[in-house]
Amino acid sequence: GAGPLYSNSKRAKDDRQLGNALHYIKNHVHRVGGVIEYNTLRIAAKKAGISQKWFMQVILLGRLRANTDPAAARQYFSRALEIAPLANSPAVEPQAWDLLGETDLNGGRLDDAEREFGEALRLRITRHARDTGYSYSLLGALALARRDLPTAEHCTEMAIRAAHKGEPSWPLHRLWHQRGEIRQAQGRLDTALADFSAALDRVGQWRTQIVPARSSLTGAN
Repeated sequence: GAGPLYSNSKRAKDDRQLGNALHYIKNHVHRVGGVIEYNTLRIAAKKAGISQKWFMQVILLGRLRANTDPAAARQYFSRALEIAPLANSPAVEPQAWDLLGETDLNGGRLDDAEREFGEALRLRITRHARDTGYSYSLLGALALARRDLPTAEHCTEMAIRAAHKGEPSWPLHRLWHQRGEIRQAQGRLDTALADFSAALDRVGQWRTQIVPARSSLTGAN
């Protein structure tokens, strides 16, 4: 049978290569006294083989471990933050903060998650404002975990508004489900049920679109 999509040996090899690249950069910074121009550091990163590809690789490693080993996932996402400024894309650093915050949110470290989600939102507003829907989605989830229902509802509505405008955000079915949880906690059971129903319908529509597409691809092979 086919092996795993990402084998343990390949994961270990990539982790060693990443460690070597980060070690190179840290040594380079140390040699120039710890204060270095961004362009100089970017050149060092290029020599070490760090790019957006490396960033996505570290994110993948963290995601693969998020459910089974949250502590290890958190280390990978922290590494992603080290790499993010070198990846030459304004969107990647907020993504790393998001993932770190999600790990802390799932682990019950709500104060840490709030700081991390706040940093992601700050970066998005200053660099890449069309991505703020992601931040509002997560801030809504955090406020729900804190039982701060007015803030949870406001942030989730902001995320839904972004999604309706076609801006990057969580999928609508996930946002509707989150809004349903908020309304359920508020005692608004009829509107909560409407949100849960809309979320299920949306997932059903997605499946009817994806399954035939996958079947046609299978038939073509």
